[in-house]
Amino acid sequence: MQALGEEKKKKLEALYKELVDCGENLDTCKELMETIENLDQGEKKLEALKTAVATIQRVHTFLKKDVSADLSTPAEFEDRIIHFSDIQELMESVSSFPIFTPPCAPVMNAQDPNSATGTSVKVCWSFFSEDIVESYQLYYKRVSNDTSSKEEEEFKLNVKETYCTVAELVPNTQYEFWVKAVNRAGVSSESERAVYMTAPLPPVIKEKVIQSCEYSALVQWECGNINPVDSYTVELSKVTGGD
Repeated sequence: MQALGEEKKKKLEALYKELVDCGENLDTCKELMETIENLDQGEKKLEALKTAVATIQRVHTFLKKDVSADLSTPAEFEDRIIHFSDIQELMESVSSFPIFTPPCAPVMNAQDPNSATGTSVKVCWSFFSEDIVESYQLYYKRVSNDTSSKEEEEFKLNVKETYCTVAELVPNTQYEFWVKAVNRAGVSSESERAVYMTAPLPPVIKEKVIQSCEYSALVQWECGNINPVDSYTVELSKVTGGD
């Protein structure tokens, strides 16, 4: 197989040289014809005569060349005996090419602690198969507890990694996520769905309605979230007056 490739290379190089020579001959012929046509257009007869003599010499030299339109490089290749080792090497090189099939479905990961803000959440998933994956399609929609309302709108993101930070979400709200793997052969089936939740907005203390006495204080605040909050953590700190 290697010898056949070398013979092909030599034939192409020889053919290229013949084509270049043919082009040069055509250019020379065209130049001589244009020179002959312009001989009687010159104003100075002496210069025209000198040009004519030089042109005649060039024409004689050109006509002595062995110019042929036939290509001397034969198109046929030599008969060669192909060894079994060459065929085996070719088959192994073909079998080494990757065969693409649609990938398996990824696996959604549970939400990590402190992975969300009020308007964003970091979604992660895993891919345990050896299938080739070029990208992922991440889908999500808002979880609605109202069964009578219409279906929530679905959103889609194209992702290269196995994680994605999804932004522009509603605070203190649950979202359902699922993902598909993609390669040039197609798209996998969707993964199992996982529910992630954004963080609630910070409460706002009502300073004007705070009541206190010597050993206690009544503090009120506004939630600021659309959905109910599970619980609150109240932190106290002692304030000392300066001199």
